[in-house]
Amino acid sequence: MVKGLGLVLLCCAPLMSGAHGARMKTAGAEAPTLPRTAQQTAGRKAAQAVWRQHQRDMVDALSASSSPRDWMLAALIDPVPGDKSERRERLEQIVRAADAAPNDAVVQWTAALQLDTAGNSRFQGAADQALQRLQSLEPDNAAVWLQELAKAAKAKDPVGIDQALDRMAASTRVDEHAADLMQAIVQAYQRYPLPDEDVPDDSTADSTAKGETTSPYATAVAVVTASAMPAYVDLVRACEIDKASGRHAWRARDCAGTGRLLAAKGDTLIANRIGYAVLRVSRTYTDRDVANARVFDWLWNRRAAMAAQTDAQADKDIIARVVDWIVSGSEIDATRYSLARRGIALTPPADWIDEDSPFAAKRPRDDKRYAAKRVAQSY
Repeated sequence: MVKGLGLVLLCCAPLMSGAHGARMKTAGAEAPTLPRTAQQTAGRKAAQAVWRQHQRDMVDALSASSSPRDWMLAALIDPVPGDKSERRERLEQIVRAADAAPNDAVVQWTAALQLDTAGNSRFQGAADQALQRLQSLEPDNAAVWLQELAKAAKAKDPVGIDQALDRMAASTRVDEHAADLMQAIVQAYQRYPLPDEDVPDDSTADSTAKGETTSPYATAVAVVTASAMPAYVDLVRACEIDKASGRHAWRARDCAGTGRLLAAKGDTLIANRIGYAVLRVSRTYTDRDVANARVFDWLWNRRAAMAAQTDAQADKDIIARVVDWIVSGSEIDATRYSLARRGIALTPPADWIDEDSPFAAKRPRDDKRYAAKRVAQSY
């Protein structure tokens, strides 16, 4: 995952080199031609500086917009982390957006996640309010109740955890609004494109010089990966069942329902993968779950291998994958489409060994050792 994200982030700035053979002129004399590699390095640094300035200009424009969703986007896209005061200003902007758009689930979801991790009572209150709005807007969305579960876990409230698990298991969908947020980011870049005069006309630039077209899409994936995914650790911990002691045994049915919902309908690959982990730690999986996980792991591994490629098709793959994800609302479906375009099989051959299976023999042993370290913790 880290490797894939690194690839995405490398794609986020357009990499444009200077023209081959370009010369620096001094008082009536020509300076030596820079080596090709030096030209590329200088061109890339200049292009990245242009792109960062363009992002800052776009963030300023979004912040000045009349749309609360634009305020939220500006806070998420801002390319300069800044100091604590600037971080606080961005969080305040998200609070303002959430208050101004109480019926916008994407804004409320962003506020619930971003403000909950701010470590400030002022923002925690706003995060709780956003979560309450989401529960009213999307009572059938398991992702919303996952946030409620995390809140109960933080308060060491086992009854609250049980209630949240029950709501998750009864839900009909899992929507982290990843596709909605990516669409909003891509559309923002389309509204504020890089000016033509800032895109060099360089027919001899290397193959990565086409980054100005992929940047909105790659940035969308990077922002979503960094800012829109909930912490699933509390769910996994809540579903760790010890049959010998009976710890958490009463949660088996809800954990099984929640695990299968995440595995089958989660809108991100992480949600799908966590679903299988929940089935494992709750000891509620079946042979069918193992078979489904094997196909999922095959898709996961093939996608990771494809993401590591840097051939001429890579840029097109980035754009197509994001578009597919936005249209389908599902990262696993987008993955299937990407692999199919490359002619890669969507199911593993019979002799393929799933070394990463969540149900491999080593997994329960690891779970047992891990749980033993935290047995005194109340969930």
